Amino acid sequence: MALDRMASSRADAQAAADTALATTPGTAAALRAQLALQQQIDLLEHRQQHGAPWHLRAGLNHNDAILTSLWPSYATVAVRNLRDPAARQLEATLAQLARARADSLASTQEQQHDYHALKSYLMLAQPQHVDATYLAKQLSAIWPVVAGMSTGEWLDTSGRLASFYASHLGMHPELKFAASNDLISAARNMLVNQIGLQNSDDTLYQSVLEQAKGKYADMSLTTLINAADARGLFSTGQTVPGVYTRAAWDGMIGEAIDKAAREGRVGADWVLADERAARVPGAALEAQQDTEEVKQRLRARYFAEYTAAWQAMLNSIQWRNASNLSDAISQLTRLTDAQTSPLIALMKSVQYQAQAGRPSQALADTLVRKAQDLIGNKTSIEAQPEINPLDKSFGPLLALMGDDVVTGNGDANRKSSGKSTKSATDFSGVSLAHFLTVATTMRLKLQQIATSADAQSMARQMAQAVFQGKLSELTQARDDAALTAASLGSQWSGLGEALFARPLDVAWETILQPAAASLNEAWRVSVAAPFTSAFDGHYPFSDTDADASFVELGRYIKPDTGLISRFVTTQLAGMLQQQGNAWAPNELAPQALQFDPGFLSALRQLSTLGAQLYAQGDASYRLQIMPHPTPDVTRSILTIDGTKIEYFNQLETNTSIVWPGNAQNGRVQLTWESVGAGTRIAFAANGDWAWLRLLGTAQVKPLDSTTYALTFNQGSGFPLHYDLKAQVGAGPLDLLKLRGFKMPQRIFTVARGGVPAGIASLPPLPLPPEMLP
Repeated sequence: MALDRMASSRADAQAAADTALATTPGTAAALRAQLALQQQIDLLEHRQQHGAPWHLRAGLNHNDAILTSLWPSYATVAVRNLRDPAARQLEATLAQLARARADSLASTQEQQHDYHALKSYLMLAQPQHVDATYLAKQLSAIWPVVAGMSTGEWLDTSGRLASFYASHLGMHPELKFAASNDLISAARNMLVNQIGLQNSDDTLYQSVLEQAKGKYADMSLTTLINAADARGLFSTGQTVPGVYTRAAWDGMIGEAIDKAAREGRVGADWVLADERAARVPGAALEAQQDTEEVKQRLRARYFAEYTAAWQAMLNSIQWRNASNLSDAISQLTRLTDAQTSPLIALMKSVQYQAQAGRPSQALADTLVRKAQDLIGNKTSIEAQPEINPLDKSFGPLLALMGDDVVTGNGDANRKSSGKSTKSATDFSGVSLAHFLTVATTMRLKLQQIATSADAQSMARQMAQAVFQGKLSELTQARDDAALTAASLGSQWSGLGEALFARPLDVAWETILQPAAASLNEAWRVSVAAPFTSAFDGHYPFSDTDADASFVELGRYIKPDTGLISRFVTTQLAGMLQQQGNAWAPNELAPQALQFDPGFLSALRQLSTLGAQLYAQGDASYRLQIMPHPTPDVTRSILTIDGTKIEYFNQLETNTSIVWPGNAQNGRVQLTWESVGAGTRIAFAANGDWAWLRLLGTAQVKPLDSTTYALTFNQGSGFPLHYDLKAQVGAGPLDLLKLRGFKMPQRIFTVARGGVPAGIASLPPLPLPPEMLP
């Protein structure tokens, strides 16, 4: 039985080899037969590595002999079906590259394509350089598609054949390709010339990083804060790659860059290096004669990427919002603790990492220099400060820690050196110590409120001071924190916002949110509800016959004296600032509260309207109206509150009016006569808003910023045309925006979930007597 199985195994293997050899090369059948032979070899290799089945042991195992007998057959079919077709494709690509002009410019994508072709071609000819995974991928990509196979079968079969060939090429020299040295040399030189000096730096640089890759651990937030605990305060899932750490620089990168610049070798990139020459070939690359320049370029690139890696990680930090007053106090307590603060631990780690690349200085030199400074010894030549590679990019962070940084910007007294030293005091006086002090101030004040017998009153007074723009100890603390965050600049804005601005803003929010709810209620009671009661069901706010009162409207929207303006100036002076006739959020106000967009929109609309309509005290617009001819219309008369604007027989005249006019004679009428008919009434209405009702029927076209073309009576076939010119803006046309207007019922969008624990819902803030309903 065992003999039969052994004979069957040998026969199956020989049959697969014979079939593969007999099949016409380059056909679908040839690839399927090669795959079957490959599977036989794969099976025999598995048995060779892991042992043959029990029935083929005890002297009956001829596995090695069968495997040896199959390799010549496999080499024959693999060469003619796979290697040679792929090699021809690569040679065509390289030949085209070699024929290119020496000064031709190729795109990065074209250079990459040519580079991969040369690398794959060299692997086929030099098995000692084979990267099986890489070569298999390249062969699958360039192997000409064979007819007679579906896309799925082709992708599967070609991938398996290429992977098997690439993984065995290094162990079977008979599979290698006899490449053309002339073609390799020509293609290599052309590619090197095209890549040029910058890419030669790339090659050196990548070889340096490759040496350090995997040797240094990535830096996570947990690693940076060491034993400190940041849970419940701030977090980030991003890390800094290990190659961009001070440990990597001190341990390997710095020395590797110096060595790469000094030797000018690209040993890690054998594709562009001739085995017979240690230096990169090509005139463009040989231009790197100045070792110091090369070193400076490599260092500059490394530290630029070093900075970018740290910026990406640190700017991704997010502050966790406190859910209540007690939580906010706890956050500030942990943040400012001198022994366990994760912020202090993080900033100390960042300071250490930001000092990478600084030249080491002997202790004796440091002591001597300090002694000279103390005794005022001026006889020695003062050493010029050296610009450290990370001082510029990490300067704001280092300054925050009180570290002296050299910026390279010399002042008038140091023109010869062109360098200047800056410390924390040069950056607006901000420092980590000062921030911790203001955060502690905020914490103590919040604790005072939380433990007070009348927490509501204290919280209301504090919030009211913020809303009204009055200075206080806490507003100063928040402003100092915002200044600290701003001092880090745009490059570190994410870090500054998360760790310096947000902690105090969130603490503010625990006080301001309930106060904002109270202010919302004060607005609703004193302004929104009375306004709604006064104007709902009246034109133009509703499409009814009843008119709204201009006097009552002015009581709300008049500039300076109107209820809305007085409410804003007395209750929101710290949150809003006047810009022209309108109000806008104050950018310096706490960002913990969000204005209701509807409130801002209504405030902007009514403030502008009030400034224009009540500019003279009483409601009035000064207008000029000019009629224009209409074919077959001989006369038209527009009467507005007793003022008649008449058009007759092509005569166009400007008429000045003031509207609203006579309150006792509020009436508007538009009549017209045609060639074949008598007088007809196009529109007639009574009341203070009759003119606006007529304007609501017009087709309006702006001619300039204050002049508008009006067309009435469109549906009759005899459109009546007028020009309306206002002194400011669109005049009464702006009042049309009041149609359907609803006064917003709140100022701030207060978060759901109620008032933060520790402070009960505050009663409405006290208002001036004249604003009480």
